[in-house]
Amino acid sequence: MTHSISGRPRILHILPVIGHAGAEQMTANLLVGLSRSYDVGALGLYDSVNSSTEKTLKQAGLPIWFLGKHPGFDARMFPRIDRALRETQPTLVHTHLSVLRYLLPSLIRRPALIAVHTVHSLAERETDLLGRLVRRFAFDRRVRPVAVSRAVAHSVSRLYNLAEPPTIPNGVPVSTFRFDPAARPLWRKAHNFDNDAFLFIATGRLEAPKNPLLVLRAFHELNNERCQLMFVGDGPLRPQVEEQVQLLGLEKRVHIFGRRTDIPECLAASDAFVLCSDWEGNPLGLMEAMASGLPVIVTCVGGVPELIDHRRHGLLIPPGDCDALRSAMQSLLDSSELRESICRAAIRRAQTEFTLERMVESYDRLYQHLLEQSTTRLTPMAVARS
Repeated sequence: MTHSISGRPRILHILPVIGHAGAEQMTANLLVGLSRSYDVGALGLYDSVNSSTEKTLKQAGLPIWFLGKHPGFDARMFPRIDRALRETQPTLVHTHLSVLRYLLPSLIRRPALIAVHTVHSLAERETDLLGRLVRRFAFDRRVRPVAVSRAVAHSVSRLYNLAEPPTIPNGVPVSTFRFDPAARPLWRKAHNFDNDAFLFIATGRLEAPKNPLLVLRAFHELNNERCQLMFVGDGPLRPQVEEQVQLLGLEKRVHIFGRRTDIPECLAASDAFVLCSDWEGNPLGLMEAMASGLPVIVTCVGGVPELIDHRRHGLLIPPGDCDALRSAMQSLLDSSELRESICRAAIRRAQTEFTLERMVESYDRLYQHLLEQSTTRLTPMAVARS
């Protein structure tokens, strides 16, 4: 087993980009929490993008390496990853998203190196055909998968013909998103929102899986001049969203804020949260909104039903259903009692089930289990053959 000078195991997390998305935020928070017990670091295949995630790691004093990957397939990653492993000498590598295709040859040459991979979305959605072929081989022989929700675990078992992997749900810094009534009027005044406006907020990337155009269409059909809609995030669909805002004549009531660092304040200033994804694993944005005390409207996909009970912690709607979304928005607009009931229950659930401490402890237990087995070769995962 490889240990650092401190005598603690070395853990290296590897991602494509140390960027702004949920998987990267989860990884950074996990690394900061694990740093109390392990020597941890992060490796990004691409160059730095100066993200808030990178700043979180640097502020915690954690090392970061970048390999300078080019877009598309880049064969230079094979020797660069191999060199990074020789130099860092990790005890355990923990991968995320689409890096296994580049890491697998190095893992095969290092049978004693423990390998874990977190599956952040439904297995059939998270990677392409080549990625699925690599994972089928890796999960069967070399890498321990972990799922962020039971729905993701089911998808891994189904797609790769494996026994279900362990489930470790994501966590968020709940205290950062604690409801702050004083922040609401200050933020609204600074951004020219009336105090009596009803503000819907949608956080996350503007990309097809999140279906921001559906949110925009339902908001338009709501047809209530008191309501405002705020998109907080950026992505490839931003030009289309901006075009639709103009075509629908909603320039004064729909606001595209792009990527921001004051998400807690944005949530505190809002009245309801909307997430209309076509698929999800275990969405951080939803947990952040619930921790903030917002009533949420969210599509019943992936791991979402594991986070909320309908009409108790939020409103669940079918994916792609504009009428259901508009109706749910109207329900929250009409009933302060429903909003307040959902808010209370959502905060309680967030404080008990969504904490970073719970996530870090779960990964720590998994690591300890694998490290205890590392005196011999990593035991192959049980496989359920059909």
